[in-house]
Amino acid sequence: MTVSRSSESEASESRKSRRCIQGTLNPEWTGRLTWDLCVLLLVTCDSVVLPFQLAAFCEESSFDVFWLWSTTFFFLCDLVMNFFTAYPAGKRDDHLQEGELVTEKLRIMLNYLRGWFWIDFMSTVPWTVIADGLQSGAASEKSSADSVLKLAKVVKLTRLLRLMRMLRLWKLSVIWERLERQIGSITFLNVVSMLKVLGTWTAICHWGACIWWMFGKRDSLVTAFTMQDDATAIHWTELERVHSAYDEVGQWRWVDRPVAEQYVFCFYWILGVMRTMPAEVTPVNLTERMFVLLFMFFAVGAFAVNIARITQAWFRFSARKDAFKEEMACARMHLREIKCGPALQLRAESYFHHLFQKRRIHAKELSLLSALPEGLRRKLSRAHMVHYLRQVPEFQDWAEPMLARVCDASDVVDYLPGDKLTQKDQDAEAAYVLTRGFLQIFGARPAAGARLGSKEAPRRLTVVDEHCLFTSKAVTCSETVVALECSEVLRVDRQRFLELMQESWNVARLASSTPSRPRSPAEPHAVRCDRRSQL
Repeated sequence: MTVSRSSESEASESRKSRRCIQGTLNPEWTGRLTWDLCVLLLVTCDSVVLPFQLAAFCEESSFDVFWLWSTTFFFLCDLVMNFFTAYPAGKRDDHLQEGELVTEKLRIMLNYLRGWFWIDFMSTVPWTVIADGLQSGAASEKSSADSVLKLAKVVKLTRLLRLMRMLRLWKLSVIWERLERQIGSITFLNVVSMLKVLGTWTAICHWGACIWWMFGKRDSLVTAFTMQDDATAIHWTELERVHSAYDEVGQWRWVDRPVAEQYVFCFYWILGVMRTMPAEVTPVNLTERMFVLLFMFFAVGAFAVNIARITQAWFRFSARKDAFKEEMACARMHLREIKCGPALQLRAESYFHHLFQKRRIHAKELSLLSALPEGLRRKLSRAHMVHYLRQVPEFQDWAEPMLARVCDASDVVDYLPGDKLTQKDQDAEAAYVLTRGFLQIFGARPAAGARLGSKEAPRRLTVVDEHCLFTSKAVTCSETVVALECSEVLRVDRQRFLELMQESWNVARLASSTPSRPRSPAEPHAVRCDRRSQL
């Protein structure tokens, strides 16, 4: 009987690679996460395109029609897919453990209808197309000019329903949390954090620029809503201006300038309002003054908060390293004061760097991990060890429970440069598995001019004296192995390993009902050798 590996980590990786689970889409499948990332990017792009279209810097083009129907189709596909995508069980799912995937289609549908369905539905329906259809239908009927004009204003205001697409921005945090679980780089998270702050600032300026243009344009949604689109109203875009007394441009108006120049000026003006009031343009009517007044109150807080966040995000890149450097400077001063000598000082500093790189000092996760229950901490430690123990060829086919017992006989040991792990021709007391650093056979020197990793370079050892674990006879070390740099090693104690394996075999023998059962590859080799010697 062969024993296959059935670890939780492998089961998790297998679940991520599966497209469907019991006829439903797997939310942890890479393809589904890629789709969610596309939704995130499309919603972000739509939040940029939508205010520009509402501001009507230019006439409606073929791109606007293409963007409307392509996003509608994309959001509709996402809405349908959500009805067939499993979800992690929550507090409402009493019959399942929290976090377990719910694959029952009826429960998936009810959960979606109770949650994000209405937001997705309201943001997917093309309300502008429906409003335009109502307007064209009323215009075709025999109605008075006044009623058609009033309906046109109402239909123009219904274009604000396109803002319902922004409701999908609420889902960005949910999608980002799912993607963040797949990211294992602190540096990447810090880069994304800074980009989010800069993106928020840019979005404020972009939306502010589009709204400011709508306040200044006569036939915009804002002027129609505030009833400022009559002939007597004054707008800042229609005031005549001059570039300079020395040019030949003459008088001009912002409403007549190119679209790119209009947008860039509005963006620049809003950014200037967040710091101070630019002199190029001033509000000329009540609604424009009210907008600027309210925006300046908002801008004071937004500007201060964004500056603080950018500063924090920037310092997070080097905060841990700077704190370590400051303590290292104090440690060097102490080592010089006690006059320990250059050799000892260098070894101490290299060990400090080793601890820092292994995140065993100056790591924020240490405080959280220390708060875990003892049993959970032991499971995390085993999960870390199992990954390296499988580098031993004899352990590759062992089942997870057996490797967990091996972890109980293992310890994490650090070695400084020059420290010996084994001595040739002496009794082998343990096996060693490298987790970080460089181990080499003592006396093996590279050829002149040879690079590390070339044929002439010394071989980097990852497993040492593993043969001593699988026999009950006395075993000696075949070579003297030393650490070339600060190294972290898993030390599997031979005596503890044999005792644990013997205990495991005794328990299995007592639990077995048949006197002679087939031996499995997971049965320790040392115990099998003992049984042969006894026979």
